[in-house]
Amino acid sequence: MERHVLVIGAGQAGLAAGYHLRAAGVPFQIVDSHHRVGDSWRTRYDSLTLFTPRQFSALPGLELVGNRELYATRDEFAEYLESYAARLRLPITLGRQVSRLSKTDGESFEAQLDDGSIIVASEVIVATGVTLPPISPRS
Repeated sequence: MERHVLVIGAGQAGLAAGYHLRAAGVPFQIVDSHHRVGDSWRTRYDSLTLFTPRQFSALPGLELVGNRELYATRDEFAEYLESYAARLRLPITLGRQVSRLSKTDGESFEAQLDDGSIIVASEVIVATGVTLPPISPRS
């Protein structure tokens, strides 16, 4: 089977994984249940700011604009993630949730999405963040 990676989650970890997979020339697909990249940040409380300065909060390949010593707000960071995905043209399927993840023949994984579609991948990166239960493959 040709190597193909499924990344579940389009938050910071999923987007950074996409950056590095692309740099390595590995085919991949990112799937996220939200309808926009950055929506997990947009739903948090209004006064939220990151607790690290911008210079330490940026993802690989794109600076988080603004005063490097100051902290990005919730909305600034959500917009940054959305622009990051767009600028890098990452292959992201939005508004779809992985409802089942199974190991198939020992060589690949099969992810069933909530619309019934199937994605087959040789490897899976689970990057769903801390607010969702982890997804583990079933044998």
